[in-house]
Amino acid sequence: MSFSPQPLLDFLEEEGLRPTVQAGLRKVASEFNRDEVEFAAAGIAVLEGWTLRPSRALTRYGSIVPGTKTLRLTVLDCSPEARRDTILHEVAHILTGALIAEGENHGPRWRKVAQALGAQPNYAGRDARFRRASAAQRSAREKVVARCKGCGFEVKRLRRSSREWGRFQHRACGARFEAVEPNR
Repeated sequence: MSFSPQPLLDFLEEEGLRPTVQAGLRKVASEFNRDEVEFAAAGIAVLEGWTLRPSRALTRYGSIVPGTKTLRLTVLDCSPEARRDTILHEVAHILTGALIAEGENHGPRWRKVAQALGAQPNYAGRDARFRRASAAQRSAREKVVARCKGCGFEVKRLRRSSREWGRFQHRACGARFEAVEPNR
């Protein structure tokens, strides 16, 4: 999936999730001794300032950055169910933090909101399509950072390494490693 940064409420509208969020807020309002209509309106008002941005992260579907009011959503391929669940999961974080308890993360109050929105109140990283796309991206981004002087085995990492590779010995052949220059 490819998309450009956009207001979160516009995205929720496009995906047909805004009514789901409103209904979930009305459903959970009584749990927190709030009026259903006012609580749902307050929740939508909170989401107005948020922006949805693509994320190149390889290990998570989504995340929020409260300081910049940004919800990041993976651009990697995953099932529509996993994408929907991730969006609702992250929206539950935004709403819980703004309306109920800041810093609640995955606590009991957040779980109530997540369930009311229809999100699974746990980590949903079991989507096979996402795992395959993540593995492909990881291998495409990996760089050779060290090479065995004896057998030529290459050590690959996503980021360059500042280790002193000459100190390490390759278990398979016993030879030492040498660092590989960044442009090689």
